[in-house]
Amino acid sequence: MFCPTCSSEYLEGINRCAECDVELVAELPGSDHDGPPLRVARVCGAADADMIEELLENNGIDVVLQGERTALTIPAAGTLTDVRVWVQESDMTKAEELIEAFFERSDESIPADPEGEGEV
Repeated sequence: MFCPTCSSEYLEGINRCAECDVELVAELPGSDHDGPPLRVARVCGAADADMIEELLENNGIDVVLQGERTALTIPAAGTLTDVRVWVQESDMTKAEELIEAFFERSDESIPADPEGEGEV
């Protein structure tokens, strides 16, 4: 059984997708995809997941996000949750390159504190 929304595969006897809360189908509808999606990234929280989703979709890559995407204003210690980013196998290399380049630029844009004033 498969989820028609996120393509997750389930054992026989399960009728609803735990993540999407939709009825499962015996076969996924025909598409130009080359198999089940592969995990390209795992990030902590909705903000990074949303940025990656936008980045990949803007570059023509279909994306499925899986995991908790509820933003907590003040999370308690240890409550950060993973969001997994899935793409088709045919898009994997391009997606990895885009994500790596995006986060490299993000790291470079944070100025170093030369006097160490920000240290605790």
